[in-house]
Amino acid sequence: MQHYSSQAFTDIGKPAGGASIAVKLAGSNTNATIYSDDGITVKSNPFVTNNLGQFDFYAASGKYDITVTGTQITTYTLSNQVVFDPFEVSSSDQNGLTPINTSGLGGFWGLFPDGAPSTLSGQVFALAANQVYVFAFVLPRVVNVNRVSVTVVSAVAGATDVGIYSASGNRLVYTNGGINMNVTGVQTVAIIGGPIMLLPGFYYFAETTSVASAAMDAWAIITPAYAGPMNANGNRIGTAANASSNGILPPTLGVISPTTGMTPVTAFFER
Repeated sequence: MQHYSSQAFTDIGKPAGGASIAVKLAGSNTNATIYSDDGITVKSNPFVTNNLGQFDFYAASGKYDITVTGTQITTYTLSNQVVFDPFEVSSSDQNGLTPINTSGLGGFWGLFPDGAPSTLSGQVFALAANQVYVFAFVLPRVVNVNRVSVTVVSAVAGATDVGIYSASGNRLVYTNGGINMNVTGVQTVAIIGGPIMLLPGFYYFAETTSVASAAMDAWAIITPAYAGPMNANGNRIGTAANASSNGILPPTLGVISPTTGMTPVTAFFER
């Protein structure tokens, strides 16, 4: 959905408070479906302007004719108004390919956004309960994150969380400890507040668990020499000063201390 806003005026150039606004599909007499928010609450069509003649609505990408009528107004139409949301999935954008961010398709790995390397099955990925381990990575494209999938290999009572932090260490994506370590197999868990848009840039992938013996599929190619800017030695693996609580990632990471030998969870984020 894209947000459209404008202002209506009378014939003598005064703001047209209470004017009627009708939004139609371009070149037709068909009322368009419009919303008062980002695609959730349907808005009446036609509707009226506020006392300053201002009006707004949300609509799917497309072309629309907007007709203004009212007192001291010679009815006029704003024809072929282009409404475009660059992040909206549309079948017309596919060109034979699956569009990015289609539900159930597409996404990125939490550490390696361009593909999954081989994994080690059943790796214990925490040396201490509620310790937060972070791994720096670069996201090359805009994505919307709504859920994450991981694989639990051995059942053990406890909660686990994986997520993404900004370069400044602020939590952006997490599951609120929603990964139940007592259930084996692939788990797909909703992101809190999703979908969340992430822009291209530098991020930290983070993992934590309330039980140190948690075993999940983990990356097999992390080494202490893994290149990156986390410290002077180029180590991109670290532990956060702020601990988790009952397996829930903290709002901020605090100071990150470089470490070696950790195994990040193979977490796949998608819409």
